Amino acid sequence: MAEDFVIEMLHITKEFPGIKANDDITLQLRKGEVHALLGENGTGKTTLLNMLMGYERPDSGAIRLGPAVKAAYLPQVIHFDHPERSILDTMLYELDITPQSARNRLAAYQFTGEDVFKSVSVLSGGELSRITLAIKNAMADKDAVPTVIYDEIDSGVSGKAASRIGEVLKQSAKDHQILCITHTAQIAALADCHLLIQKNITNERTYTEIHPLDTEGRVDALAHIISGDHVTELSRANAREMLGLAEHETGD
Repeated sequence: MAEDFVIEMLHITKEFPGIKANDDITLQLRKGEVHALLGENGTGKTTLLNMLMGYERPDSGAIRLGPAVKAAYLPQVIHFDHPERSILDTMLYELDITPQSARNRLAAYQFTGEDVFKSVSVLSGGELSRITLAIKNAMADKDAVPTVIYDEIDSGVSGKAASRIGEVLKQSAKDHQILCITHTAQIAALADCHLLIQKNITNERTYTEIHPLDTEGRVDALAHIISGDHVTELSRANAREMLGLAEHETGD
């Protein structure tokens, strides 16, 4: 495989009864980048990640990882073995760190003050995403995991919390290669590369294709995330502004 790619998926095809989840997919990922995987629900995004992790086998094609590459995967549905524990206790148990270090890490994910004593069992979807991201990022740093995969880490998250998660992922990309499925514009805008998965129907068969997006394609994809099927010039302008701000912050 090419030296600058840590992951290559070459001509991947995966078929289930009545549907091709992935059709001749080629994906090449470089170290130190955030890759955002975009697309409607049911287009095969999770199936692609499951094959990358080895949970599913492709019907054809090849998956190649760099010699020192191992991946950490955060799925859509998040479960904790001890949901009765507080956020702080969960962090301490999972990472074996000092209480002050745990508080510092939690603060970076907007858990401050008495929030750290909330039981995991009562957390909202967005809060669960943030505490899991905090733990997974810390574990990836500790274990020197080069590639981290997030499957809709933004589930239940919006606004300021979504922006913070995007910033954390961008910061994490300095030490890890990040691949994430996202439906949130604030997170997608901070990616270095955008990949769009689409379904097409040909001769009554359903196929899924993946396309790297150029500048205008990125604008259009973000505009669809922002306003759905009714894309307007205002939503496109908003998308351009978000991408421009992300590039400016990266340049700084």
